[in-house]
Amino acid sequence: MDVILLAQELKADWVLMDEKLGRKIADTLGLHVKGTVGVLLVAYQAGLLSQKEAEEAVEALAGSSVRVSPRLIRWFEEQLAIGSRESS
Repeated sequence: MDVILLAQELKADWVLMDEKLGRKIADTLGLHVKGTVGVLLVAYQAGLLSQKEAEEAVEALAGSSVRVSPRLIRWFEEQLAIGSRESS
């Protein structure tokens, strides 16, 4: 809840949160929420990570104690593919 309060106080562009309940609460309050995978996608789109680095980061995340759904990983891979086609 501290993250949500701080985001409101700072009028943050978005708040980084992976926890499902916290994301729902933040969304209900009108905050824009990004999870770890979303931040990795933004970093890729900004040219801060290569496609390979982004893929490896998500693989490492999925292999850790953090739960990343297969559906989210597929979405992420689709977004990377779209980005690589647009930059070609």
